[in-house]
Amino acid sequence: RFIMAMYLYAVTHLNIGSITHKFLIRGHTQNEGDTAHSVIEKNIKRAKKSGPIYVPDQYVSLFRTAKKKGESFQVNELTFREFYDLKILAEEMGFNITKNINGELIKISEIKIVEFKKGEDTYRYKLGYENEWISAQIRTGRSIKKKTNKISVKQAYKSKIIISGRKKDDLLKLVKSSIVPKYYESFY
Repeated sequence: RFIMAMYLYAVTHLNIGSITHKFLIRGHTQNEGDTAHSVIEKNIKRAKKSGPIYVPDQYVSLFRTAKKKGESFQVNELTFREFYDLKILAEEMGFNITKNINGELIKISEIKIVEFKKGEDTYRYKLGYENEWISAQIRTGRSIKKKTNKISVKQAYKSKIIISGRKKDDLLKLVKSSIVPKYYESFY
């Protein structure tokens, strides 16, 4: 539901004409992402043979340098300010995941393909890759009164997520006992 609300938001607010999402079938997929993950995992395993990884920034370097041929992977580092609350977005939109235009119940877990088009008040979905498209009203009842183009995304976090006191104490003990080198103390 949240991803679908994000797609609706994107075709409403961004220069995107349509979005079609094909859900992968577990155990029957292979894509370029699989190869990328494998290359990154091998690079991490190779790096760990040289010594431990102490801070997340070390992973960023390993991701960027994982490919030995061609362009290196592009890594976009994010802060807490760059995450949005899709649950609030879906609630504000009043997004319909209940019934299609035929009055039949929509079973989200059975959807194989979903499509959103700019300017339309319905979205389409398929329950199988060879099946016919089924349409559903994007919003129903009271939610129709809210203008989708007036809705904005909200930040998920207002500040960094704080770790528990116990976890922080444990991490600092690792630094004090020199299991984690003092060089990384400022991070912890």
